[in-house]
Amino acid sequence: MKYILILYICTLANPYCEQDQVINEQFDTYYDCITKGYIHSYNFLTTMYDKEDIIEQKLAIKFACKDMSTPT
Repeated sequence: MKYILILYICTLANPYCEQDQVINEQFDTYYDCITKGYIHSYNFLTTMYDKEDIIEQKLAIKFACKDMSTPT
């Protein structure tokens, strides 16, 4: 199976999440995908937003590993 990683940016001040980024990488196992999800989430949040925006908007990253063998 192959997995892709999808990141969603969420604001908890006004509960809402939107798909923001699909990581252009395929993972051979769910384990590889989910562990990279934490790394990509941290890097995305801290490079795209400054500390004040994160605090004020209560930003968070939600992510999912989608199995590419499963139909949509």
